[in-house]
Amino acid sequence: MLPLSATSRTHAPWVPPMTDLADEDRVRGNVYALLGNLLAAAPDARLLEVLSSVAPEPDDDSLLAASWQMLALAAARGVAAQSGTPLRPLPFSVLSTCLV
Repeated sequence: MLPLSATSRTHAPWVPPMTDLADEDRVRGNVYALLGNLLAAAPDARLLEVLSSVAPEPDDDSLLAASWQMLALAAARGVAAQSGTPLRPLPFSVLSTCLV
């Protein structure tokens, strides 16, 4: 076997440049990142404030919209309950509804 420095460089066939992600894929990635963070550690006060203000479209009656409303409600309760004691991570039962 030849050392790497002695081998010739191979050229891959032309590969088109990466395109921007579709909005749907970007949102999906952000939601997965949020769920991962919520499962890994308790949310801080700033994240609770942001989550408590999340609201789906008014005429959306889907399960996903209901899940976001429950998450916002849980976050609002977390903000209201903050009294200097550390918060526990949200239970999986609340978070799993976002995966529906």
